[in-house]
Amino acid sequence: MLIQAWDVSPNHCGAVEVDSSTGKMTWHSFAATGPTAVKRHAGAVLLPEMKGATKHAKSCDRITRLFACFSAWAARPGLGLIAIEDYAMGASQGAHYIGEIGGVARLAIRLQNVPIRLWGLKSIKKFWTDNGNATKDEMAERTARAGIAFGYSAQADEDLCDAYALSQLVLAELSLSRGTDPKSLPKHQRDVLCRKVDEGCMAWQRPVIGA
Repeated sequence: MLIQAWDVSPNHCGAVEVDSSTGKMTWHSFAATGPTAVKRHAGAVLLPEMKGATKHAKSCDRITRLFACFSAWAARPGLGLIAIEDYAMGASQGAHYIGEIGGVARLAIRLQNVPIRLWGLKSIKKFWTDNGNATKDEMAERTARAGIAFGYSAQADEDLCDAYALSQLVLAELSLSRGTDPKSLPKHQRDVLCRKVDEGCMAWQRPVIGA
């Protein structure tokens, strides 16, 4: 089964795909406003900066372009699951724009009948770095230690590193569902996956949306 993980924000996004049977990354893409970065990857999507446009026009154009991008990502063959970052309910900076794009991402995924897995940002960071408040640089450094490098631009690479971290979290929970002993994981990863959640189970045992 192929799994995608997306790092989604209003102005730039990244996606990676991994094979759940091998753990290997099979594909990645991103959307960005930087033409230089986009030229370095045949599958990347260029988002216009729309300088001088009204905020309402910019918002509508962004939604339209990202919906097309997300729809193409979610339509890739062999996909069994897409993981995205859950909403940060306490966020105030640009929360309405983040909500718009998050809703568009969810819609694009469900229109393709692909199940969705949600994980909070702090859980992703904690799982990957043992620090729920890890910086972008720390996330990138951890990804580099895993032997993964992208090299498109600072922004695109940050999005892809965050998406890759999420993909590894999902692979770990799938491994647990297949019978792997949680004690085989580092403690900070067990703390994320095996904590009790509101659904009355451990985090990795939560139902998948649309499964």
